[in-house]
Amino acid sequence: MTIYRAAELFTLQTVPAVEGKPAWMNLRARRRPQWLGEPPALTGPGIYGMFLDDRLAYVGIYAGHAQRPFGGSVLDRWHKHVVYQTLRAPEVAFAASQLSRILNELDGPAIAEIGACPEDEPLIGRHGGSCTFEKARFAVRHWDVFGPGNEAGMLDRLSFVYHRLDPSWADEVPAGGECDASCPSGWVKRNWLHEPERLLIAALQPPCNTRTHGRPCDIGPDELLSRIAAIVNAPSPAPILSNPQAAENSLMTHDDEENPGEAAFRAKLGDVAEAMLDELHARCLSAIQIGFTNIPDLRIYMGRRVLVTLSPRTKGGLPCETYAPVSVCRAFGFDASPKHGQMTARFTSCRINTTLATCSPSPGRRPRRSPPSAIRAELRHHPVMPPA
Repeated sequence: MTIYRAAELFTLQTVPAVEGKPAWMNLRARRRPQWLGEPPALTGPGIYGMFLDDRLAYVGIYAGHAQRPFGGSVLDRWHKHVVYQTLRAPEVAFAASQLSRILNELDGPAIAEIGACPEDEPLIGRHGGSCTFEKARFAVRHWDVFGPGNEAGMLDRLSFVYHRLDPSWADEVPAGGECDASCPSGWVKRNWLHEPERLLIAALQPPCNTRTHGRPCDIGPDELLSRIAAIVNAPSPAPILSNPQAAENSLMTHDDEENPGEAAFRAKLGDVAEAMLDELHARCLSAIQIGFTNIPDLRIYMGRRVLVTLSPRTKGGLPCETYAPVSVCRAFGFDASPKHGQMTARFTSCRINTTLATCSPSPGRRPRRSPPSAIRAELRHHPVMPPA
């Protein structure tokens, strides 16, 4: 059995907080160099547990990339958990009903600061929340571990274990009419992962999972892996679907910090997605927010207005469709050119100036970042035009 200590997998990076959120929502977890890419033991679909001081806090599943379920790394999930489930990520947001429950039922210094924030965006998630009541409850009960000033030691307290599905099962994922060809990973979730996840959550009550009672869970890494193996390790990869309705209504939908659109967007861009999204998040610090759709595409919003839409192509490239002026797109860091010489139009191509191999206009050169104030100024001088 391998226990993966968060401090061995990640480092914490302090980033600017989002205006309108507590200043301590300012951490991102970065993979250490030796864990970049797809480490074999952590590649492909499986079931995992997250632990605080070796006591189970959360059970989750990973189903690889949308088109390649036996690829990708579960580290793509874990690096979010260590800052989302501790309330420390700038992207933490809540569904309105969840935020109301958090403020009414929880207390402590973290809750007081959340309650002092504006009662609308950006704390209210545009497409639902990345943080549930249960995650907030877990974080504030352990604020002595996760709160500001404890960054040097919090990763030492967190750990993970992973039960990876046998790679030979990849040949059993059906094609054609038997499987949703647009998302093979969805078939893997529905048939092999959702039901074990449901059973484990119901039996073990990890305090971070949705609709759990919140009491401490004394299950350790060894016992969790044994329980997973007892459910999953069948002689052949027959669907583990004893309760189809329960699987269809899996708790995972409510606990996912990365929506399907974001997962598909990242899968199409591959390893370079992280660098691009990091740069965009660094630029979009205030009322400007980033969202994803299931197309998949990435959309940059100011309030409810869509400023920029990016749609990755399977064969590479990241064309941009926008009614924002050239100057606004350049303030975001894009190498934008106007269509037909107009200053407010759709752009036929748009590349972000990052370390992306296919998108960097000059290798090794990192451009000056435009602060949100500069972007807002550009929007005041060149308001976004509505579609004709």
